[in-house]
Amino acid sequence: MRKVFSVALMAAMVCLVGMTRDAGATVTFSLVWIGTSGTGVTGTSSIFADSGDVLELQVRMTTDQTLGAHGVSLNFDTDLGNELNLLNPVGGKNWSGSTFGTTTMVSQYAEISPVGTTAESTGAMAGRINTFNSGVLSGPLFLPVGSYAIGTARFTYNGGSTDGNDVFVGLFNTGVDDVLNNLNTVIAPGTMVFGGAEVNFIPEPGTASLLGLGLIGLVLAGRRARRS
Repeated sequence: MRKVFSVALMAAMVCLVGMTRDAGATVTFSLVWIGTSGTGVTGTSSIFADSGDVLELQVRMTTDQTLGAHGVSLNFDTDLGNELNLLNPVGGKNWSGSTFGTTTMVSQYAEISPVGTTAESTGAMAGRINTFNSGVLSGPLFLPVGSYAIGTARFTYNGGSTDGNDVFVGLFNTGVDDVLNNLNTVIAPGTMVFGGAEVNFIPEPGTASLLGLGLIGLVLAGRRARRS
């Protein structure tokens, strides 16, 4: 009897763990700067740049549940500050990419609607790159649990103030963007996380020098206060 009860208890625990995992499953989209023609440090969602620098931004997706389909877009310069201009695409596509972090499938990612050769942000205008998704080249039909590089967008930096995120990823292309599970059902909004990326202007040498002198002054003042 005890053995039967133990087996039943273990089975119930397995089911409970499975249900808990499904309830907390998330699909995370993040933006990471992976390249610059300037001196900014890459590999994070925040970068320093000078006017005229060319910046490469990678869109990444991590999922802990199997997906049937997904489509998200990028918005940038939403504050109308014209800090970023989208570079003219090559071959009619603003970006393309392939999977990373998985050996079970190969996918090629591409933008659904090419914009030709016109940058989407000029003057005081907001920009957008519409829906991108994957086409399976080999492996299973559905997207397995793992991490993927959705694609890379290239911008020129026009300069601007440090004002927080300048690029956002999300469900911006109404009627097209969505994330579906392997039953082709839209997953709950609460299980999706969307990120952003920012560009901060590198201070002029004179400004940087004044900032350095100010910091030195604060250090000296602190030493004097401790001595007295």
